[in-house]
Amino acid sequence: VRAKTEEFGEYSISITATTHMDEKPAHGEEMLKKLQKRESDDVIVKGKGDEFVQQYCKEVKIILQAANDNERLANFSKLEPSYLNDVTKSAKFVRFSTGFEGLNIHGEYTLGIFGGYKATLVQTKQGSDCRSLIEATIGLFSNVSFIIGVGVAYG
Repeated sequence: VRAKTEEFGEYSISITATTHMDEKPAHGEEMLKKLQKRESDDVIVKGKGDEFVQQYCKEVKIILQAANDNERLANFSKLEPSYLNDVTKSAKFVRFSTGFEGLNIHGEYTLGIFGGYKATLVQTKQGSDCRSLIEATIGLFSNVSFIIGVGVAYG
């Protein structure tokens, strides 16, 4: 993806599925297992009302949207941790979920760093069914500049 904006200048984003930036790309089932392990080991769950979550939501610039588990894991592989655990001093990702009043939808968000910017990863459904969740997500992350739907075909 190549684009130019006043805030970010000219930029290019390339996304491939890897386990960590310093590792060789993994393939097939091996890749999925590594990413699932990373997701289970490195994600902590907080509530929407948590102070860290509320502040981070105000600062998110990029929404990464995935429509299935494989896309979610591929996007997750490109995120860097957003949170330093005070007890263990280890970097973690923060995940929170929320429902949206008046809408029969639910969103689960993983907070991280993507390309140096604060980002969130959300998994929607495929096709036009994802529209309401994306619209509600934009309201939740009011300062977002980009929504990147990787591997998603809107039918």
